[in-house]
Amino acid sequence: MRTVDELLESFGNKPLEDLTVDQAKQLLQTFIEGEASNFEILEFGDVVLDYSERSVRDLIYWVVEHELREDPEAPNLQLWALRVGYYFGESLRRVTPKLYWTTADPEYALGNQPAITGFSKWPNGFQEEAAVVVICRNLLSLAAEGANHRIDTAMNLWFARAMETKG
Repeated sequence: MRTVDELLESFGNKPLEDLTVDQAKQLLQTFIEGEASNFEILEFGDVVLDYSERSVRDLIYWVVEHELREDPEAPNLQLWALRVGYYFGESLRRVTPKLYWTTADPEYALGNQPAITGFSKWPNGFQEEAAVVVICRNLLSLAAEGANHRIDTAMNLWFARAMETKG
């Protein structure tokens, strides 16, 4: 199976927003399958990977402490953003069958990113999408800066939205 990096290279390393719909779907499938198999073999100290809100937080803090401690902007930041993004997205998806994996709307700034959607629509009709890799890249950077309260706030908000969608 190809990795996300190999697939992006085969697409000419274009930014995700420049991919075709078919390329974005291929990338999403590769992302989900690849990261699911990574989580079957990777270990994260005493972090219990039960797809709960708490486990996502614990994973973020573990990655910062053990993988990004020396250099939070290290080249492997994107790798960890992908891995944690998958876990975060899958954790949200498991809250309710109404949430599902998709590629973010190509008309928006984060178009073609792996995303979770299906959240209850806002009163103005806006359909929210959680572009999980981008969210986790930002959260990892914030955690590296010691802004733990912001990670807690973000997790509370996203999981509250998932629970609200659950009904």
